[in-house]
Amino acid sequence: MPSPVRTGLAAIEGRTAHEICASIQRLVEQGELVAGDSLPTMRSLAETLGVNRNTAAAAYRQLAQSGVVAAASRRGTVILHQRASSPGSQSSVRPTVLMDLASGNPDPALLPPLQRYIGRMRPEPALYGAPAHRPQLVDLAERLFADRPVKPERTIIMNGALDALSKILSANLSAGDAVALEDPAYAVYLRLCRLMGYRVVPLAMDDQGILPDSLAASLQQPVKAVVVTPRAQNPTGAAMTPDRAQRLQTILAKHPDLILIEDDHIGMLSPRSIVSLVSEETRRWSIVRSTSKAFGPDVRMSFVCGDDATISGAERLQQLSSRWVSHILQELVLSILQDPALPQMMETARQAYEARRQSLIEHFARRGLNASGASGLNVWLPVENEQQVAMRLIEKGWSVATSEPFRITDNSAIRLSIGKLPVELIARLADDVADSVLGRNLTMPA
Repeated sequence: MPSPVRTGLAAIEGRTAHEICASIQRLVEQGELVAGDSLPTMRSLAETLGVNRNTAAAAYRQLAQSGVVAAASRRGTVILHQRASSPGSQSSVRPTVLMDLASGNPDPALLPPLQRYIGRMRPEPALYGAPAHRPQLVDLAERLFADRPVKPERTIIMNGALDALSKILSANLSAGDAVALEDPAYAVYLRLCRLMGYRVVPLAMDDQGILPDSLAASLQQPVKAVVVTPRAQNPTGAAMTPDRAQRLQTILAKHPDLILIEDDHIGMLSPRSIVSLVSEETRRWSIVRSTSKAFGPDVRMSFVCGDDATISGAERLQQLSSRWVSHILQELVLSILQDPALPQMMETARQAYEARRQSLIEHFARRGLNASGASGLNVWLPVENEQQVAMRLIEKGWSVATSEPFRITDNSAIRLSIGKLPVELIARLADDVADSVLGRNLTMPA
């Protein structure tokens, strides 16, 4: 059996491209490979593992498409992604380890204190045959959807937005069917659709969401489903305006059999009122709201509502797989939602995220950089050479996401997640980004 390839302290293993890719991703998550580390050449990797060079090339290609690595001209293939780590608090000292602006995590300091709720919980064992959903939680979820223009026919609880999307699509589409996604799209949704064999149709966007002309042109072909993010679009931060939504609704009304899926993952963390494409004329639709950003990824749950046919199909698939969302998790989320202090916690988080995002965009503008991000936890900055910019930022102590995992068409950019970005480092970050993008060293007053 071939020996693992050792690079520094890390050992890369695998016989297939998928196994090699998974091995490197695992080493990154374990911290054995960090951003800036160089990987072996494809020839060296293939020879040591005893695999075809095309296998090694395919593994590196998968990693590049996921934003984990990039090709650096002098250093070969280099790790871009950095595992999540706590940002430093010293504003007077340049970071000596990479600050994570790539992973899209919320700020742990702005999440509800789970110990407060876990300490109060007295869960009873749930056995097979028990109701899938806590009735109190479904009632609360329906109240959370009260701002919707159309009353849902059915509301269920699922394991996050990705779980909901995969089951809604699986219940209604077949391999080869077309799904229209925003371009750039949420990277995981894009990978999911490709993995499930759907044909992805790109929808061009600006800061107000999908462009009407792009939607109209895309729907000239037989598209089965459209996935829309009404606010805090990931990765661009776009947010639909009422005027834009009205124009898009007019186009969608000509395609009544289309399944409309709205991913409102930001939910209660958004200071913006919801703008929905669902109207009284919409036959097939679902709206998904997740708790991941507001309560933390480990308290991942989604409330899913819509017409009976669409939601029932997804629920049937749920019954054949996970069957239900953990009743312990349901009790935890219910306890958080019932906390009288929650509205103030959410308001504090909203204000903090808004201030960080707007401040970064303003600092970029002062330095001649045109970034976007109308809402949410991300700022999107178009650049000419995303890999080069990302590598320069690694050298300056910042880990950012490149556009490659998100884009359907050619759309070179970097995504900076502001969830854990300390306010006191925003000016320095803007200086470093301007230096990396424009090729000149700028130091601007804060």
